[in-house]
Order: sequence, then structure tokens, then C-alpha cells
Amino acid sequence: MDLGFSSRRRDHGNLLSRPSPKCEGDRFWVPAGQSVTIDGRQIGGMVYFGSGLKPVSTYRNGIEPALLDPRRKVSWSKPDLLGRLMPYWPSYYEMDPACRAAYLQWLVQGRQDPAVSIGYVFLFFYGIERRVLVDAQISDWARAEIDGLLAEVERLLQIYGGNHSFRGYAGSFLDSARFLHRRIDPATLRPPWSWNRWSIPLSLKIGLGALAAKGTPIPAEWAYSWVINVPEIRLRTPAQRCPEEFEELFKIRYTEAFPMGGLRVVPAKIPILSEYRPASSTFSNPVSLRFLDLPDVTVLGTPLRKLQEIVDVTLQELDVYSRWVWRKADTGSPAALALLPPELARRRDSAEARCFVKWIESTLGGGGAVLVSGADLMEQWPCQTEGRLSRRDAEVLATFLGQRGYGLEPDVRLGGPSPGSGPAVVFRLGEEDAGEPGAAYHAAAVLLQLAVTVSAADGEVNAAEERHLLEHLKRSFHLSPAERLRLKAHLRWLVASPPGLSGLKRKIEPLAEPQRREIGQFLVTVAGADGHIDAEELKLLARIYPLLGLEAQAVYSDVHALASAEAPPAAEPVTVRPAQPAPAFPIPPAPSSSPSPAQSGFTLDPRKVQAKLAETEAIAGVLEGIFGEEETAPARVADPEAAASSSIAGLDGPHSELLRRLAEKPMWERMALERLAGELGLLPDGALEIINESAFERCGAPVIEGGEGDETLEIDTQVLEEMLA
Repeated sequence: MDLGFSSRRRDHGNLLSRPSPKCEGDRFWVPAGQSVTIDGRQIGGMVYFGSGLKPVSTYRNGIEPALLDPRRKVSWSKPDLLGRLMPYWPSYYEMDPACRAAYLQWLVQGRQDPAVSIGYVFLFFYGIERRVLVDAQISDWARAEIDGLLAEVERLLQIYGGNHSFRGYAGSFLDSARFLHRRIDPATLRPPWSWNRWSIPLSLKIGLGALAAKGTPIPAEWAYSWVINVPEIRLRTPAQRCPEEFEELFKIRYTEAFPMGGLRVVPAKIPILSEYRPASSTFSNPVSLRFLDLPDVTVLGTPLRKLQEIVDVTLQELDVYSRWVWRKADTGSPAALALLPPELARRRDSAEARCFVKWIESTLGGGGAVLVSGADLMEQWPCQTEGRLSRRDAEVLATFLGQRGYGLEPDVRLGGPSPGSGPAVVFRLGEEDAGEPGAAYHAAAVLLQLAVTVSAADGEVNAAEERHLLEHLKRSFHLSPAERLRLKAHLRWLVASPPGLSGLKRKIEPLAEPQRREIGQFLVTVAGADGHIDAEELKLLARIYPLLGLEAQAVYSDVHALASAEAPPAAEPVTVRPAQPAPAFPIPPAPSSSPSPAQSGFTLDPRKVQAKLAETEAIAGVLEGIFGEEETAPARVADPEAAASSSIAGLDGPHSELLRRLAEKPMWERMALERLAGELGLLPDGALEIINESAFERCGAPVIEGGEGDETLEIDTQVLEEMLA
């Protein structure tokens, strides 16, 4: 049914295409505040009352369903409150007398009994539908009542909104009716918050269209409503699992992407067209609504692509947290908060998190850093395996501490080992946002570790040696205040648990001789980064060289080579010939006894040293690999038969091998997985089910997220680590 609603008038009002000077509904309608009497009961307003009101549709025969006809029989002896005798399409004229009694009783008692049949609520709602959609087109009285009628529907939703059918019809009615017969002011509009992935709410179209028509940027709250209500926007699992976090983070990323108030949308030439499907049988067809003065921007492709990009970034940032929530049903523990993006983590707190931070502050005792035992840390921090802080646990712990303004050494995120039961250092971060330490910090940390390793081999590192090492590294490298704080904490941890020489030699032995030579030259360059290598530094280098399988005396030749290295290009004007002859200076006599380089050290050209340091900076990465914790990479088995001898979590050979291969990447396309399964003689979906069943038995969660019909499969690395352990 097309009532011909349009908006060609300046005030965006809607007019019936065939206006009538007289509204039939006005003769039967009882306004709010008035009442009528039926069978001795006084009935309040907002109802049609009388005899003879016909349905709206000319294709319908009979009487308006919502009309209270005082001539119809009412049976008060046994009111059918549960609506057992009520037909699917309620009609006061046609319903059983016991149903009429129940309906009238519900009206008399204020339309608020939550136990009454929802059919009676719909019957009352039918009258409001007709009054707003039909009578208000030609009746000033009806138009004046619209706000009160809409408020009554909202009240009914508060009581009966638990019924899915009524919530759908009433919500759709409110979404459409609030824009009829009135001027549309974007400043007074509010975006719809409920998720609707099947159709776009009219209120969203009108709000976006009104903003675009005025050239106003789309605010973040409207953009969020847009992405959760438009079927074309792809929303993955994290948006459903973590709706509050998704909304908050999306608005943050949207504001960052469009800092000038939001996305500006060029108005489309297509007007807003919509339909409302009435609940009442008085209508035979949907009601068509046309707002010809407002553009429908939801049909435009460019804004949707830009919004999809922000949605994808937001979902990716919430992926890890979403999987944690799904596996653990936990949103407030310190570990859960650590998995949130920093912007969200800083705005959330929990009793557990506050308790852990309180313990840290108590342990620090007002100081800047403190040495703690790993056992104490594990008592305060939830571990996947009791008594053992896995690498994943250590990453989450370090992240949580960083969010709260603390640092941890060793830090697995920077290549350090997972803190065991031995010592660890907790320290306060600086006020500035340090971010990821740079290459200079990593090089300094490597040299520091080598120095502590050699010094500790001959005895403990005393406080004077610690100060000397730190001062030297501060002079040699351009470190930020935050990097200096971390380096100091790193040194404190190294001194408390110095690495052994045997492990260092074992890691260095596989390196080729040229690579070991490059490492030695790099260390010489680092030592001379301040333009001078003193005797103590020469002695230290002479002790490190044998660890690299190099001659101790080679230190001196490498220092000489650095001193004679070709100077870098000049960065300032160079004097070719002096303007005046240089005055003569007497040459001082040679001293009676000159100290050897081993006693006095070497003075170097800082520019030459810095140029050389830049060339060899990549060696720091090799050294980090030597000192970093060894990772256990998933083994590749050459064929399915060989896989049978190395089962994972009770799986047979082919399934174990499939899991190993899937472990090589965090995400897989379904076609690639099908190829892998085919090579091993497995059916893809059956293999995934078997592997996930094993994961549930061992870890209480699936290792592969995604099933039949999903184009992309995700590997849960935390569950995988537990299965491979």
C-alpha cells in the first residue's frame, strides 16, 4: 500500500496524495485523558470506540480490528489472560468473549501487566498504527497527538520488549513514525544503536542524509551506527564478542582518520525511499515512505570503503583480546586488560588489576627499580601452567606493566628470556612515551651483556664497574631517557643473573669465521664510539675476542684499522690553502718513557668511528640472536609416515603433520588448507574437527578458528604452544 508520503515541502512534511476534508477516524478515536464505558468498565483513551469503522485497505472486509464495539459480548467469568482462544490476527470484533474480557481488563489496569498475552498488546498497538499512519495525514488533531502516542509505544517496549515479534514491529514503527509530519532537524536526531544487519533503519538514512545535505561531517557516533546497520560492511567475530570495545575503539580510529570532525559525504542524487510493514491486518500492503528532499548516502560505495578500512583495523586490534574473552570468559583480569589496545586498557580497571599494581608499588617502596624473584611474580600473575611463566605469559605481563607505567627486565618482547624463578627487575618508566627502543639501545644492550659475561667469569661485577659500563654506553650511544632507564634495569638484571660462558661459546661456535671477525670489529667500533678506547676497554675486548674464537692480540690490529679508516665525506667547508702562512711551532722533545697503547689507550676520529658504526650496525642483530632466548620452531616432517613417529597431543601421524604445517602461519586461506590436507590424504573439514577435538581435550579451546564455509582460518598460537609443548 502506498500512502504517497513525500517531502517536497520545505518543512519535509508528508502529505496524503488524495487529501480529504474529513477524517473518519476522528469520529471514533478517544484521545488520551478521556475515557469511555464498556459493560460497566471505564476504559482510558488512545483507543477507537464505536460501531462501523472500516479497515484502511479497501481490499479488507469487515470491521477495523482495533475498534472497541460496545455491542459485542464480554464474558467476565473466565477472562482468557493467556490468549489461548485468540486467533493469530487479533480483532476485538471477532475474538472470543473471554478474550474481550481479558483485553478490557488489561486496558482498565493501565496496560502494564507483564504476564498478559502479547496478542492483547498488539491489538492496542494496531490502533496507534492507524492513528499515526492514516489519520494524521489529514487530521490536525491526530498530528497533535503523535508525540504522546510514540511515547506510549516506547513505554510498552519497556514492558513487553522481551517479545521478539513485538520488539521488531514496535521498533520499526518508532523508527519510521518519528519523522512523519514534522520538520527534520539534524541537530535533534540521534543515531540508532541497535544492531540490524538485515535492513538499514530509516532513522539512520534520514540522519546521514540530513548531515550530508547540510555539508556537515559525519560524527563518530553516526559513523558507528552506519557500520553496525549496513549489510555491506563486513563485521568479523570480535565485533560480536566485544561490542563495547569495538564501539569505543572504532570511534577512536575514526576520529584519528578524520580529525576535522568526521567523514564528509557528497550527497547522492537518489532520494530516501523506505517501507514500513504494519503489524495490523487493517493494512493489506507495506506503507511506502518517500523523502524526496533528502539524499540516500547509504547507497554510495566510496564512504563504505573508507569505513570498511577503519573497521578492519579495529577488528584486527581486537582479535587477540576477542579470542581470550571467548576462551576464558574473562574481561577484567590483568591478563585480559593487557591484550586490549593501549587506548582502551588505560580506560579500564578491575579489582585484580588494582591489586597487582598495589603489590608492585609496595615492592618498589617509592624507589625507581627493584629486584624481585620470578617466583614472586608468578604468585601475583596468572600463568597458563602453574609454576611456569611461558613466553606468552611473559609478553602479556610486560604489556600490562607498560600500560600502567612500569617496565620489566628481562623483556621477552625485546628478545630477552622469559623470567623463570630467578631474579627479574621491575622499574618505573619515564614520563615520556618511550615506544619501541631503537637500534642504538639494542647495540648497547648487546655490548652490556658481553661485558657482564666476561666480568662475571672472573668474579662478581662491583658497583664501580656497573657505573663505568653505564657511563661508557651513555657516551657512546645517543639514548633517550627512557632507553637509559631500561638499560640501567637491564644491567641490574644481568648482574643478578650473569649468563654463563659455556652457553655463550656453544652459541658462537656455529658461526663462520668471517662472521665472528665482523662481530669483533663491531665491538671495537662500539667501544670507540666516543672517540677514545682506554686501557680498561682494551683489556675487556682482549678477553671477549677469545670467546669469539679470535686471537686476543687481534684487538690491537682491529683498533689500528679503525683509526686509519678512510674518513667520511666532509659535512662542512674544507680549507684548501690557509690565508696566511702558518706560524712555526717548536717540536717538543720525546718523553723519556712513553706508555704503550695497552696502557694509555687509543684516540680515534669520532667521525670515522660513527661512519664505521653505521656500516656494521646490522651485526647487533646477530648478537641479539646469540643472546636471545632460543625459540622452538615447529618441526617439518618430510612425509606422513615419518610424522607417525612424532605424534602431537595424541593425534595420528597425518593429523600431527597437518597441524605442524598449519603452525607455520597464523592465518590460512581455505584453498591452501585443502591442498595441504589432500597431500596428507585427509578430508579438510574432518581433519579440522579431529584436531580441534584434541585441542579441547588438552587445552579447553580449539586451536583452529573457522569452519565449513569460512574463507580464512586462524591459528590460536597460545593453544598451539600448549599442544606442541
